[in-house]
Amino acid sequence: MYDFIFLTVALVAGVVLVIKLHGLREAPSAMLVAVCLCTGFTGLAFFIGVPTVYSLVGALSGIPQLATLLVYGLITGFGGSAQALTLLWTIEVSDPMEAWGKARKRIGVRLAIFAAILLLMIALFAEAVRTGGMPGPSHPLDFDTVYATTPAICGFLLTYQAGLAYALVGICLACHQHAQELSQREPDRVNLRTGVRLIALGCLVGFGYVACKVAAILAAAAGRHGPDWDWLSTIGPLFSSFGAILIFSGFAYPAAWAWYERRRDFLALRPLWAAAAEADRHVLLDPMPHRAVHQLAVRDLKWRLTRCIAEIRDAQLAMTIWIDPRIGRLAAQLARAGGLPEDEVAYVAQAAALRGALRARTAELRRAARTAAEEGLPPDAISDAVAEAFARGVSQGVSPGEGEEICLASRALEFPDQHRERASLVRLSRALASPYVTEALRLTDSVTRPAAGSRVRRSARLERDGDAAE
Repeated sequence: MYDFIFLTVALVAGVVLVIKLHGLREAPSAMLVAVCLCTGFTGLAFFIGVPTVYSLVGALSGIPQLATLLVYGLITGFGGSAQALTLLWTIEVSDPMEAWGKARKRIGVRLAIFAAILLLMIALFAEAVRTGGMPGPSHPLDFDTVYATTPAICGFLLTYQAGLAYALVGICLACHQHAQELSQREPDRVNLRTGVRLIALGCLVGFGYVACKVAAILAAAAGRHGPDWDWLSTIGPLFSSFGAILIFSGFAYPAAWAWYERRRDFLALRPLWAAAAEADRHVLLDPMPHRAVHQLAVRDLKWRLTRCIAEIRDAQLAMTIWIDPRIGRLAAQLARAGGLPEDEVAYVAQAAALRGALRARTAELRRAARTAAEEGLPPDAISDAVAEAFARGVSQGVSPGEGEEICLASRALEFPDQHRERASLVRLSRALASPYVTEALRLTDSVTRPAAGSRVRRSARLERDGDAAE
């Protein structure tokens, strides 16, 4: 059973470590380094603690119980890294990058404490090996109770448990304080608070391991080695395993949820991104990915979203000159009549204005190209005429501000928080498929716009007159 449990914990730690190392590569920070160390130390400790691996380490080293020193030493390393992390969390700085500079001395003191604990453990373990205080084969699950009567090993075990208890208390208190600060300072970051509270809960569960082990060790040292007390030592690893899973979940939850939200929003933005590509293909850095490739995107989502949002914003600016505000107002009226909430009405109006602008632009450019061809202009002149139509847009006596008000109501300047800006664009993207938008476009399909043909014909005449003058 413990082979499976410990391997599972080690595997979970490995997955979390990979996630955190990826985050460390993208945005290096002292906090992420501490999280990686906590995860790496604990995951390796559980892997070596697997009974099969434990026995293999003893056989290869010639010291049957050596794996105990390795496991407990690694967990002590976790304690020191976790203490450093808690200090980085609780230090008051405006920029997380400044935390290390302000907490460096205090972190050094805590690390020195755990280094002293580790050195004392090594000395006591070495003394037990020298004096033959650990005879017999390896004991991966009952080492604590079998050798608790050896003074050096009893001191080794109690030193380890004291260091672990000190670490767990510090982490738990720091997580509680950090969660309260996040609630006041950044109330929207629910996922980060949840992760911090999961870590605190994992530490509380881990205290069950300390309590069971200390009780079993003291009972065995007092000569009560037997089934009545030894079962506490056996179930102790269950608490440590479950507590470790909770701590790893706390480390990974914010990052995993952020990845999920990015992927969800990236998929939801495709209709609006496609509209941006239709508005002006020149705003795209690269061609839009095929729908199947888009659906399978799992990597570099932060970059993909940044690119997608930037291109959508550029296209919105380009489409301002084609806005017919009547379409947006009509869609808003239909949405209100249909009982849609007022905040959704605004997005329906924006979506209708955008789709109407795309329709007007397409019709105008086709008309310009057709008229230019009828005038007998060469291909280059046709391209120039279409470009002119695009640059000038459609004049309807609408002030530019009125069109911008509908099309750019959610512009980036109004959303200093990138998450809110992204959420706004996602709602706009979903509003493109609203039946109120479709109905507004249908009702305004007969609205006529001044043709670009007159401008094109005028351009053609000027060009011919110029040629004749020459």
